[in-house]
Amino acid sequence: FIDAIDSSAQQNAASSEIYQYISGNYIKHDNGTVSFVQSFSAGGFLTGVANRITLSGQTTLTTALIRNYTDVNNPNDSIEIHVWSNNSGTPGTDLITPFNVFPEANLLEPQRMTRIDLRDYESQLDSLQGSIFIGFTVPSGQAWVCETSGSNGRGYTYNGSTWSSSSYTYHFRAITTDPLTPPDAYFTA
Repeated sequence: FIDAIDSSAQQNAASSEIYQYISGNYIKHDNGTVSFVQSFSAGGFLTGVANRITLSGQTTLTTALIRNYTDVNNPNDSIEIHVWSNNSGTPGTDLITPFNVFPEANLLEPQRMTRIDLRDYESQLDSLQGSIFIGFTVPSGQAWVCETSGSNGRGYTYNGSTWSSSSYTYHFRAITTDPLTPPDAYFTA
């Protein structure tokens, strides 16, 4: 676990309950505010969702983060994770073989980020640059995702045959190798 104490006169302290730290360049294009949640379902009107991620320089994508949602009336099923190339501003071909993940959102943390470890795909996701798309399709059932009102021009939805620009901002993030600035941490073990 991680213990942290700040340098204020009160010496505020906290300990983490999660025992993991993902290092790298953290890329987000949303403001973190959840305005709505949206359902995506197999065979429904919306079957997939993607977010365009802009990479700074040449890098390796190691982790994707997707803020899913759940409550007792809105359960999730597995989602099929994709990393797509950029096809003239919309998701193109798969850069990796898609795989299923069950969203991490739960009743205690209904808006929890689903962490997708992509290190096994390093050879396909190495030396990326420019724009790529991360997202998911729903192979069966439904899955929920958090969104913010207003478009940041990066969100796209899939209806089973075509991609369309979304009028919402989705909470999809990425972590790449080679941090722009390494963390400045002082700690003892």
